[in-house]
Amino acid sequence: MKRYLAIAALLLAAPAAYGQMAWNGANDLLQLAEYSPQGFAQQVVPRDVSYKTLGTQTINTSVQNCFIIHAGQSNNVNTAPSNYLPTNASSIDNLNPYDGAIYKGADPLIGTSPAPVGQTPQPTVAAFNATIAGTTLTVTGTPAGTIGVGQTISGAGVTTTTITALGSGSGGAGTYTVAQSQTVSPSTAMAATPNGGHPGLRLADALVTAGKCSRVIIVPVSISSTAVAAWDIGGVLWQRIPVAMRRIAQRLAQTSPSLQCGSTNITCVVLWGQGESDTAAGTSQAAYTASLNSIISTTNTTATSLGWSTSWGRWLVAKQSYYIPNGGGCCAVDSSIQNAQAAVVNNTQVFAGANADALVGSVCGPSANAACRDSTATPVHWSNNGAYSYAQDPTNGWQQALHASGSPF
Repeated sequence: MKRYLAIAALLLAAPAAYGQMAWNGANDLLQLAEYSPQGFAQQVVPRDVSYKTLGTQTINTSVQNCFIIHAGQSNNVNTAPSNYLPTNASSIDNLNPYDGAIYKGADPLIGTSPAPVGQTPQPTVAAFNATIAGTTLTVTGTPAGTIGVGQTISGAGVTTTTITALGSGSGGAGTYTVAQSQTVSPSTAMAATPNGGHPGLRLADALVTAGKCSRVIIVPVSISSTAVAAWDIGGVLWQRIPVAMRRIAQRLAQTSPSLQCGSTNITCVVLWGQGESDTAAGTSQAAYTASLNSIISTTNTTATSLGWSTSWGRWLVAKQSYYIPNGGGCCAVDSSIQNAQAAVVNNTQVFAGANADALVGSVCGPSANAACRDSTATPVHWSNNGAYSYAQDPTNGWQQALHASGSPF
């Protein structure tokens, strides 16, 4: 009864359609705080869903559903320079922690930071008229917004594709190279979404392809440039993961009041990818471990408040510290942070995650021979190949870590 009342309170507080709720009060259980530690406008999470497509809001319990919460900092946000087009797009969704709605999974994901500083993401959709001949997009007239590499292009009669290179155009009229060869003529109204590929979309695609999940619902809450203490109780972000859990509870309750994380065919995991800021700050091993244990404990307390069982879900913690060390220079791993991350692993609820610190140099991508980090932006952020390996590397990626943690992965 306690569990039903808790979920009912969340649902009654929100409009019936998508569980939307204001987040302007200190006691609002669905309020999400933002964090701009260095004053970067890019740190503020965009909430524009005008270019997003709503997905199915209810859950089909006859198939395996995988809810994956991505938490942490910039290498676990919309990090990659280019958007990713999943093969299994119809099986991947994005639960928006701001309005509680489920949207179709498409980069950039809603609920997390945009592409990091240096990748100049566009805050709004660009609209324009263009033709496509082969892989050449020709834009005419004066576009609304700015067109750039990495954006996703769509329109009536257009095979959804991404811009891979500039031609004569550099944001406005001119030519651009797109990934998918096609013919679109005469001139057609098109739109370009902001750029910023999330590793979670690549992971979700791999899990569906492998037959581990019939539907993956990504719940991204990571914020760039954040230290572990910001996610602990008393920190400005401490409620982001609990809010994600409550949003999942809303969606499950819309299908059936008895559904919870841990029910048959409902698997919930938190993928923690963070540590770079603590390398820069010189956070001690003991302090990092204490904060992360407290963050995990808070999620268990939240699960209890929702009436979920103690086996509601699992955590996977990445080995992730590669950044500018406290003494300066670029870049290095921090054994204190790595050891702190390993110390929370108990192989019962908390498991080892991706080994992000192993993904340096030119060992990334499908052929394991491309640069892992994006040298054109911040040199610790993923390249497209790095985001691929972070998600799918057979030794160091999230997919392998999930598999090692057990069923259903």
